This record gives sequence, C-alpha cells and structure tokens, in this order.
Amino acid sequence: LASRTRDGAAKVFDSGRLSKGAREIDVPLDGARTVFLVVNDQGDGNSHDWASFGDLRLVGPGGELALGARPFLRASTGWGELGRDRNAGGGPIAIDGVPFASGLGAHAPAEIAIQVPPGFERLRAIVGPDDGGTTQSGARTSLSIEVWLGKPPDRSAFDAARATLLDAARSLEERIAA
Repeated sequence: LASRTRDGAAKVFDSGRLSKGAREIDVPLDGARTVFLVVNDQGDGNSHDWASFGDLRLVGPGGELALGARPFLRASTGWGELGRDRNAGGGPIAIDGVPFASGLGAHAPAEIAIQVPPGFERLRAIVGPDDGGTTQSGARTSLSIEVWLGKPPDRSAFDAARATLLDAARSLEERIAA
C-alpha cells in the first residue's frame, strides 16, 4: 500500500536554496510506492515562493506517465490551489524562462503525495521557482524542493517467521495423523 505520510520515507533529492534557476530531477524509484514532492520556504517569509515541477513524470520500460493529472494521496499548498499543468497563480508553468505544458505548481510550504503504479523505475522533472512568482514586483523568492520516496516495509522477517510456523503446523499435523 502507498503511504499518505512521510514517516519512514527517504529523502532522495534536495535542490538546496533557490531564488531562480532550474534543477533536473532524475531519481530511481527502487521499489517506492509513494513519491512525496515537498516545497519549503527558506525562513524569510513565503511571499513569491512559487515552485513548479515541469514535465513531471514516471518512466519505465513500458513508457512514461505524466503526473500532473494523476490523483493525489494527499496535497497541501501554502497559498491558492495546487496547479495541475499550471503554476501556483493559475498561469502557465515557466521555470527560468522555459515554458512547460505539463507538471505541477505549488506555493511554499507544500507537500504532495502521489502513489507510484507498478512498472515504473524513475521519477523525472525540471524543477525550480516559477517565473510567475520570481517576476513579480518586489519578489523575494527563496525556496527549496525535495523529493522523498516511501517504500513498503521489509517483510522478510515476517515471511521467514510465517514459513517457520507453517512448517511447524505441518509437522504437527503429520505426527497427529501418524
């Protein structure tokens, strides 16, 4: 099952402090069931802290899956509404002057949890402060973007204990039958 919280998840990408520019995300999913996209304010107030995830997609042997229109397990954004294929203000996504037709836009602080369907191996996107925030008069954009992966719990100890108990039950049944 996919998790709705970051409990037990691992951070696999951190953009560091951004006031402009773009960063590429290309991370292996390694069996993750949930992707958490996080936008943080950098402690100086969150005005103009619009982040966008351009061309956000999962990639696998069978192709690619755009995440802008996928249902969320959970989503929150610091102002306005989460933009599906739009920025935090409802306009087109643009990062460092480059427009993107698909993706997500959010205002810090934000967190989006998305379930990973089977068959996908990587998460890819171009991320950064959205031009809709950075080009406003008096803009003081400062944010960071993180990606966390939630994996299913390791069941090997449980499976081994279960097998031991089943073997013991079979052995007992055999002795009773004899």
